[in-house]
Amino acid sequence: YCAFRDETGKLCRRSTKTSTKTAARRILEKYEREVAERRWIGAKAYPDISFRQLSARYLRHSRAVNGSSTTHRDRTVIRNVMSLFGSRNLLQIRRRDIQDYLDRRASTVYERKDGSKKRIAPHTVERERIALMAMFTYAIDQEYIPETEHPVKKAKVAKGSSIKQRELSPPEETCLLEVC
Repeated sequence: YCAFRDETGKLCRRSTKTSTKTAARRILEKYEREVAERRWIGAKAYPDISFRQLSARYLRHSRAVNGSSTTHRDRTVIRNVMSLFGSRNLLQIRRRDIQDYLDRRASTVYERKDGSKKRIAPHTVERERIALMAMFTYAIDQEYIPETEHPVKKAKVAKGSSIKQRELSPPEETCLLEVC
């Protein structure tokens, strides 16, 4: 890895994908040269695009390259997130915003059809994180946001318990009590 500061002063780390110091130094010099050029010429202007606009473009892209289940998942995640990020500019969405959303989703309790209450499974929240990751990666690929501004990259989902609790049915309970 090599470390350098970008044109905004933010510390960036990149893999050099090499094992020799000489090659790594050349790569670091290249990064520093690119930063200096951006400072001299002026930082690249990224388009003023909202999360809502990105969502529409990403869904068109998703329909073209992904299967129907992935596109359905993306649509569902976008619907869940739209109330939070809809009108916000992509450059205003930070890692803590994504982390707050994922934490809130992980603690959400919903009512099932039978009236019981259940918490959203950690696996569901992880799938939502993956969908958001794909959206923001698409935004970087399309140069809507700089690579250093990926808000989902380090967001984590709390791992849930893998032990499932099972309750005894009334007949099982009676049978167990008779045996004891």
